[in-house]
Amino acid sequence: MTNERGDDFDECLECGAVISTLGDRGFAVGAEDIICMECALRRGGSYDENQDRWVTPPRIDDLLKSIDDGVHADGP
Repeated sequence: MTNERGDDFDECLECGAVISTLGDRGFAVGAEDIICMECALRRGGSYDENQDRWVTPPRIDDLLKSIDDGVHADGP
């Protein structure tokens, strides 16, 4: 997925690690943000490589709230 900047990289919303949206595993947070695999696992997520899906989603309520509150907003 290409982000709004037009490239295939994004930053983990939690730790800031650079994530390739074409090759790296991550977990979508809201419509435009992502957390890296390490942060998702640290937040209690469980990923099944064989089924290529999240069996247990990570806890992201606090991240969604910060997005809703505009904490991570870029621009006006």
